[in-house]
Amino acid sequence: MSMESISQLYNKLKPFLAVFLLQLGYAGLAIVSKFALNKGMSQHVYVVYRHAIATVVIFPFAIVLDRKKRPKLTFSVFVKIALIGLLEPVIDQNLFYTGMKMTTATFATAICNVLPAFSFAMAWIFGLEKVYLRRLRGLAKVLGTIVTVGGAMFMTLVNGPMLNLPWTRGNGHQESTSSANKQDVIKGALMMLAGCVCWSAFIILQAITLKSYPAELSLTVLICLMGTLESSILAVAMEWGNPTAWSIHLDSKLLAAVYAVIWNHPSALEIYQNKILESGKVMKEDIYKIRNKVNTILNEEFLASKDYVQQRRDWLSSHWSGFKSREQLSRILNTGVKPEILKNVGKAITRFPDNFKPHRTVKKVYEQRAQMIETGEGIDWAVGEAFAFATLLVEGNHVRLSGQDVERGTFSHRHSVVHDQETGGSIALWTMLS
Repeated sequence: MSMESISQLYNKLKPFLAVFLLQLGYAGLAIVSKFALNKGMSQHVYVVYRHAIATVVIFPFAIVLDRKKRPKLTFSVFVKIALIGLLEPVIDQNLFYTGMKMTTATFATAICNVLPAFSFAMAWIFGLEKVYLRRLRGLAKVLGTIVTVGGAMFMTLVNGPMLNLPWTRGNGHQESTSSANKQDVIKGALMMLAGCVCWSAFIILQAITLKSYPAELSLTVLICLMGTLESSILAVAMEWGNPTAWSIHLDSKLLAAVYAVIWNHPSALEIYQNKILESGKVMKEDIYKIRNKVNTILNEEFLASKDYVQQRRDWLSSHWSGFKSREQLSRILNTGVKPEILKNVGKAITRFPDNFKPHRTVKKVYEQRAQMIETGEGIDWAVGEAFAFATLLVEGNHVRLSGQDVERGTFSHRHSVVHDQETGGSIALWTMLS
């Protein structure tokens, strides 16, 4: 199999791998949550902590990334957010984790497979999804819904205790119960199924709300905040007189709450991708093409690296004949300036206005620079760079720095832009050269 065919196969399998990793994360969340619940953590308190941490973690991203598109929060949107918070963080997760406490993490993860079916059915009812039964695509949707719901019910009946129906004699089937948690699989399954219905309603209502409040991260923060407040009321009522239920330490309880937030938070790539899509400058197809192209190149190079053997001839000068030397690229010029000019420029770029209050450490750096320029001794790289930029500006040339951390300098050596510690204002002494 050639490298190109392997790369094409990988690109085809990539969506399935992504879904697999997503489900793996959800499985890990279920296991960690179940472990915390088995250790005695209240499921109602767990829901509160989970959404409180989520609110704190996502809030800074929402403030920065949604600042240009965040619409005004109207009363109707607020009501929708309150209802969304009630459906998913409060009703759904309290039912779901109560059901999980009665069953197992594996069972809870399996029950979640009915979520797409419920979401599809509700979207169909509310007119958000069109189904044409005479078409193969429409029949596939309906059959898929039936299979997922049937599979969840099959999981319940096979792993759960025997139902004492009129035509059964109740023999040969051992109940799957635990004396520690008094598991009741049927009751737990019904709770989780009811939670999935609320989860589906949450997805539908969230999609509707996004049309009138198209700021995804801000909406997420508001939902988590509302869910925290509403679930706190429920948790206080359910754990009344039990203050120890709210205690949390550096153990599995804290791990479960933090794990849920980290796993559900979008990656940096997803945030950036959504941002440029919202700008309208690129389409989804463009992003997919770029990602596929980059992945193809990286995969080909990675596969080629396994068989790569370094050759001495790769470093012969003949292999570099196409590259121009520095003499060919630019003429060697005399860039020196007179000492008087350097001293005058040096004074200008090391003297702050009288009413400016820099940080004491930065102020000391500038005082040391002024001393170097005055005496001509101990001039370091930062002063040399400052001289180069400043003299170019004095001669009428433009100087533009771009990249990460160019104001302060990668090694905190430049400090070209200094901030006033009292007013919060900033100043770039280079721009004040006349």
